[in-house]
Amino acid sequence: MEKNSTKLLLVLFIVTIWTTLAMAGAEINNSNLTGKYFQDFTPYAEGDVIYNAAGTSFEERNSVTFDLQLVRKDYCTGNPSECAEGYSFIPSFASYYHINDKVTLLGGFYIAAGGGRLDYKYGNSATQRIVTNLNLGFAKKNLPFVINDSNSSENMELYSDYRTLKFGASYKVSEKFSTSLGVLYMMAQKSGKGGMTSTLTYGGQALTAEIDFEQEANGTGYFVSCHYKPTELWDIALNYTPNIELKFESTIKKNELNVFGTKSEIINTGKIQEDYPATLTLGATRAFPKTSYGDFEAKMGYVRYFQKDAKWMDTFTTNKNNNRQERFDDAIEITLGGTFRPTDSKWKFHLGYLYSNAGADADSTSDFKPGLDSNSLGTGFDYDIREDLIFSLAASKTWYKTLTNSSGQKLEKDGYQVAVGFEYLF
Repeated sequence: MEKNSTKLLLVLFIVTIWTTLAMAGAEINNSNLTGKYFQDFTPYAEGDVIYNAAGTSFEERNSVTFDLQLVRKDYCTGNPSECAEGYSFIPSFASYYHINDKVTLLGGFYIAAGGGRLDYKYGNSATQRIVTNLNLGFAKKNLPFVINDSNSSENMELYSDYRTLKFGASYKVSEKFSTSLGVLYMMAQKSGKGGMTSTLTYGGQALTAEIDFEQEANGTGYFVSCHYKPTELWDIALNYTPNIELKFESTIKKNELNVFGTKSEIINTGKIQEDYPATLTLGATRAFPKTSYGDFEAKMGYVRYFQKDAKWMDTFTTNKNNNRQERFDDAIEITLGGTFRPTDSKWKFHLGYLYSNAGADADSTSDFKPGLDSNSLGTGFDYDIREDLIFSLAASKTWYKTLTNSSGQKLEKDGYQVAVGFEYLF
């Protein structure tokens, strides 16, 4: 029976990965790397390969986990009707294995900081910057042209995801302290297609903008973490991942701004460096003494993304400052959560809150995955199907702050998430 369960999990994982990667990568906040995250947003002091590798040393059994996020997202620029809507499926996989009482091997796969596929049928901030810059140029030269909704149309389809492999080991120093170390390999890809057309003409020449490009980059990094258990009731963990350098190579099929016969480029050619910022997480879990009602835990987390230290160049030439990190602050996330398992129950219930500060203004946020400050509520449960098989369900809703850029364009987002997962223990 155990062999059949293992084979089933492996088959499901392979099918899940290869059938969903084409739609993967929707970013709700900086940290939605696994489906269980949405249950209470506070995995930072648990035995978790992705969020707290050092904590796996204190888990009693070996584990194989996979889950799938279903994310509904609406990214809007301009009028509410001008939104990119759609669903994304985000898979993740993790496993750890105790070689002995001290050493645990671990590995996983997840999507980091992806934007998914966004289809802006009426254009987005990138096409709007083209229009704004052209209108400013016309006014400066006293030309009688103004591009607006009545004489032009815009569209833009963007895609991005950052597929990440994680491998390492944790070491149990004592019954109260463990540490872990390992490597990360990130495979990032982005693409864009769209532009702007106008009915305005001058000297028989048209006014158009058209792009079609793909970008790819690979980067390596490492992670280090430590886990401390001062008492039987407390768990405290610290995790750090340095900046991962990503230099995107571009394959450009179309890259032209045609202003009445005068042509220029819209996409920066050559290597575009857009790093994945260093990340520091701090987590704590406080278990309360058992009662006749069941077991209760309170959890918290703090995350800092060092965006100011990462190098972020712009894909689009219309953003004049080609080092966007100069207009960024570090991103911060604060989470509070709790779990409750009734006495002698197969059910474990979760509830959590997340505050996310993206550290970006309206003119510097990414065209591929607009970062907006947000508040989120999450809930979910774990159900013990058997002693060695656990089913998980998570759901959350996110409310985003609206920003307005220098072009007068509103940036809005809305999203909710559902995730399912299985954990096999052996």
